[in-house]
Amino acid sequence: MEAADSSSAEQLTPKAGETYTLGDATWQILWQILSCDTDMPDLNESSIVIKLTYGNTSFLFTGDATMNTEQGREMSGYDLKSDVLKVGHHGSAGSTADSFLDAVAPEIAVISVDSESDMGEMYHHPATSTLQRLSQHGIKVYRTDELGTIRITSDGEKLAVSAFATSTDGT
Repeated sequence: MEAADSSSAEQLTPKAGETYTLGDATWQILWQILSCDTDMPDLNESSIVIKLTYGNTSFLFTGDATMNTEQGREMSGYDLKSDVLKVGHHGSAGSTADSFLDAVAPEIAVISVDSESDMGEMYHHPATSTLQRLSQHGIKVYRTDELGTIRITSDGEKLAVSAFATSTDGT
């Protein structure tokens, strides 16, 4: 936000309910970024949540959202059903509630967590409880700390998952 404020770039703040298109895909904002001026106790709750729909496939991107956002009344009016869920907050114990998994009903979950640092270990990401909830719901889990970069493509009907290790220099 500081970099954006110091630049001359136009800043746009998406609002929940807004829809954007990119080719044949549609993005819907389900939870918007809050102003940095907001006295929110947990900045993770200000993560943007977006649903991408392409043909008959859909993806739900939750940023660092926790159960508070997942179960909040703000998200209750939206169709959360998605084929792919980017698990919130690196799979922390405070994300990915059973009721949220029921609403999303994904086939695939992706957990983005760093294997190159102590962050995953320090914060216990992903949490055993979150992994158990995903397993109990029969969701196939892909983790970046185990597989590297995970790519999911869609032709509008079918999903294809591929993963490849990345080196420490990002290549």
